[in-house]
Amino acid sequence: MSAKYKASDIAAWLINRDNQEENRKERISTLKLMQLLYYCYGCFLAIDEIKLFPEEIHAWEEGAVVEEVYNIFKEVPYDKVSEHVHLLNKQPIDSYDEELLEQTYDIFGKNYTARELVDKTHRELPWLRATKYGEYLKGAAIEPEEIQDYFKKYYIKAA
Repeated sequence: MSAKYKASDIAAWLINRDNQEENRKERISTLKLMQLLYYCYGCFLAIDEIKLFPEEIHAWEEGAVVEEVYNIFKEVPYDKVSEHVHLLNKQPIDSYDEELLEQTYDIFGKNYTARELVDKTHRELPWLRATKYGEYLKGAAIEPEEIQDYFKKYYIKAA
């Protein structure tokens, strides 16, 4: 499976999209950004059968994490992510992919808080299996195949 973008490209898109949104439960934070990257990645794997970005997603205590993006924002105050999108290099997202990102944001970005998304990932098989069912293992990667299978079964409706 090849990747279309870098995780930082998708993170920049998510932050910019969230900055435009007035009707959401909470503004984007580092924690929420990490979970949204996971859900975008999963939806792309399930629908297009390609990786949205090449970076691994890890199962941390606070849910799914893309370490490369987390490291960019780890010194930024938790609730100030939206003011620091300039830290990311970004390439344009093509219109088809942007439509799918928009649909994913509409479901997960608007309707869930960071804490709700963390709780959600903690109940899902990809995170549970990567952590040996909740036994926190720092650095355990969530396998793309696990994510793809789970999202196909539970999130993506057959066309």
